[in-house]
Amino acid sequence: MGVCAPGQTNQAACGGNCGMDTQTCSASGTWQDGACMQGACAPDATQSCNTYGTQTCDASCAWSACSCPSASVCTPAATQCSATSDAAETCDTCGQWESVACVKQTCVAAVCTGVCAPGQTNPLTCAGNCGVDTQTCTASGTWLDGTCVQGACAPNATQTCDTYGTQTCQSTCTWGACSCPLAPVCTPVATQCSGNAAQTCSACGQWVGGACVNQTCVSPGACTGVCAPAQTDPVACGNCGTDTQTCTASGAWKTSGTCAGQGVCAPNATQTCNTNGTQTCTAGCAWGVCSCPATPPVCTPGALQCTSGITAQTCNTCGQWVTTTCTTAQQCVGGACLPITSCAPGGTGLTSCGASSESCCTSLELPGGTYDRTYNSFGGSVSGQADPASVSGFRLDKYLVTVGRFRQFVSAWNGGAGFMPAAGSGKHVHLNGGQGLANSGSPGTYEPGWVISDNANVAPTGTNLACAFGEGNTWTPSAGTSETLPMNCVNSWEAIAFCIWDGGFLPSEAEWEYAAAGGSQLRQYPWGSTDPGSANQYAIYNCDYPSPGDASAGCPSTTFIAPVGTATLGAGLWGQLDMGGEENEWVLDWYTFPPKYVDPCIDCTYLTATSQNRSMRGGYWAWPNGNLLSSNRNGFAQMNGQNRNPFVGGFRCARVP
Repeated sequence: MGVCAPGQTNQAACGGNCGMDTQTCSASGTWQDGACMQGACAPDATQSCNTYGTQTCDASCAWSACSCPSASVCTPAATQCSATSDAAETCDTCGQWESVACVKQTCVAAVCTGVCAPGQTNPLTCAGNCGVDTQTCTASGTWLDGTCVQGACAPNATQTCDTYGTQTCQSTCTWGACSCPLAPVCTPVATQCSGNAAQTCSACGQWVGGACVNQTCVSPGACTGVCAPAQTDPVACGNCGTDTQTCTASGAWKTSGTCAGQGVCAPNATQTCNTNGTQTCTAGCAWGVCSCPATPPVCTPGALQCTSGITAQTCNTCGQWVTTTCTTAQQCVGGACLPITSCAPGGTGLTSCGASSESCCTSLELPGGTYDRTYNSFGGSVSGQADPASVSGFRLDKYLVTVGRFRQFVSAWNGGAGFMPAAGSGKHVHLNGGQGLANSGSPGTYEPGWVISDNANVAPTGTNLACAFGEGNTWTPSAGTSETLPMNCVNSWEAIAFCIWDGGFLPSEAEWEYAAAGGSQLRQYPWGSTDPGSANQYAIYNCDYPSPGDASAGCPSTTFIAPVGTATLGAGLWGQLDMGGEENEWVLDWYTFPPKYVDPCIDCTYLTATSQNRSMRGGYWAWPNGNLLSSNRNGFAQMNGQNRNPFVGGFRCARVP
């Protein structure tokens, strides 16, 4: 054992001046010292350097820089004047000269003295009239003045010039410009006429003034009158006529008195023309265009009329009819385009139907045409065509009547005396000279319109609209989530009464089928021959709304009934929706089986009640697709309005084209 390992080394301090040694461990495990390496000095020791300076030994045993960096050249505190420049010098503590330049002074006996430097010059003013001098510095540092050079005048002094003028001495001791630049030619403020110009003598004795414009200069020198001598001027006289005025010597106009070039009227005068029109005299004294054309008046201004269900006319101030075409959600009433009655208030179920949330009363026009009432159509092929029918143009509502729209009718029926259709109302008044549809059940007669005895069949009470079944009916006592659902549990008389109140009529069976069949296209379904599927794109049927279900289990709840217009791909040729599925729809005809068709049918309807069954078309939400066919017919017993059912009672209105 020992104190170290053989061969191990160690740095150790040794005596004096930061000495260091390297120790090495011997084979016996003891430290063996080496040679002691010394520094230059002992830390903090001091010594003299460069005559007046000192230096100190630092911690690393080396001498620091000398406090005097250079060898001395002078004795500290000694003074002298610099031999090379005008400066005073003092010897610092290290024996070095420090120099201070004598600015605008002279170094004398090692001190800067005097007020200037030898040879220095200085400009300065001297007494009187902007005088200037140049000072030069002497060898003793004092200024020596030169010769004072004077200006022409004392600043701000004034003197008379050019008789009436004055001039002022400038700050440069030179005279400024004379206020009167020319020799006088007149006495100030005198006046005169110079030709036809009035002149006044200025303060400098010069004539100033100008010509008398449209006036005459009259002595002693003033413009007066309204014109200049011999001046002429054209002037207007009656109805665009012209005359010539000549100016007299006194500056007054004198007219020649001959008015030439008359027009037919006085500018801006007015007169009646073409019965109801007016015309105004132009600036050229000729009558302007009449506000009413030469066409004789055909109506009394302000009068209104309807020329069709969607065409309103107003008689303008010229007695001519001006036509306005109503929108698809309006109809002409009393000569004005007004919202269809049931949607006029606006709101849910009134103006929020279909994919674009449009008016639920949107009514689309169908052109007239001929088609076969009996036909088979599968996969695009048509067979079994029979019973031709001709239908005149009409409008048919795009949507089934919603709960929201029917609620407006119930309010009218309940309000005050209660709404009931007028006797004979509800006809297709645009047909057969106002007599309406031909009654094919009684040849030679026409639809009678509303019969007063049918008032007893109209009773849209909450109890009746709840239906005997109490399930699947869409009516609610107050407005709620059902407002956009199709109305059901309505009997056929209530459907007819609603359409009359709403400004239309219930479509005939021929009209309804014409729309569903696409006229002469004789479509399999209202939208064509595409299978309706179960995704609710073409029709709401077979209990598949809101998702495919089991129709055999029945679907009486309103949750299986969609808001009107949901099946957007099911639109007919002219845009009507839900003509297949959703809800069976009442039509005007009474139902017979087999049908008692009269061939050909020209704007006809069957109005002979051989049974209590009224015709209905279209199918409803729980029936299979066979009931969606455009040619499919059904009937339902009315029993004087007392028989109601949720799968019956939907409807849409038709209107005058």
